[in-house]
Amino acid sequence: MYRLMSLRAEIFPLVQGRYDAIVISEAPNDEVVTKFALVTGSLGNVRTETQRAFTEDEYRKIVSALP
Repeated sequence: MYRLMSLRAEIFPLVQGRYDAIVISEAPNDEVVTKFALVTGSLGNVRTETQRAFTEDEYRKIVSALP
């Protein structure tokens, strides 16, 4: 399904704490990530949480546009 939705897993570590694993992925846009989360969550055996991350260049652009 990942490939069908044009997602690319960058990192997939197992972690301690609240989650068993996390996926850091690259997607063409937020809509693709949302669709993937909805489809995966509908299977009933996982819970999803998405967080938008910004590259340093994106962050600098946002900050430079502040009044």
